[in-house]
Amino acid sequence: MSRTGSRVMPRARNILLSLWIAGAACTDDPATVVPPPPAGATSALRSLVARPDSVAVIYLPSERALRAVSPRGVELWRVTLPGSGRVIGDLVVAPNSAVYLRTVTRMLCYGAGGELAWSHELPAAASADRLYTPAAMTNSGAVVAATPQHLVAFDHRGVQMWEADLPLGESLVAPPSVLRDGTIVAVGQQFAVALHPDGKAAWQTSLAAPRAAR
Repeated sequence: MSRTGSRVMPRARNILLSLWIAGAACTDDPATVVPPPPAGATSALRSLVARPDSVAVIYLPSERALRAVSPRGVELWRVTLPGSGRVIGDLVVAPNSAVYLRTVTRMLCYGAGGELAWSHELPAAASADRLYTPAAMTNSGAVVAATPQHLVAFDHRGVQMWEADLPLGESLVAPPSVLRDGTIVAVGQQFAVALHPDGKAAWQTSLAAPRAAR
């Protein structure tokens, strides 16, 4: 299973490694590259995604901010996240280059130019577990765990499309995943369930080990 848009493309990863992990940063002036930050600053790197246009979007928790870096290493924009700015899980990117993330109490969507496209309140996350990482859908919307037992899906405009509960007694053990055909798969302790893009049930299968033949 794979999450749509969540793979880091090799070119963008190389850019990130050379610019941020090696310690270089760009100013707002596209022609200027400033010296590396002090030792230890790179430990603030938390999450990154590569957009379809090879722009890398980076979350830096020390700044509670997102930064976008072009394929040539130019900082395109930076935005400070609203509220506490603490991201739980990872960033994901949609086919339309929107970036989705979940904070403790909100689901956020940022457009290709760094603008906040929309925001929705969610129940406060009980932990910083990566199971709260959103999954980008094939229609450029996103599905996310509102709680470990409950999924909610939004379209690219931020309109809620549907919500669904896991089977009784089940809790997610990993983030939801979107397959190439748009099917959403969620894995709990005992069952894996699949939903069609419209939220209707597709299938459910037990994860229990098969009983040995007598």
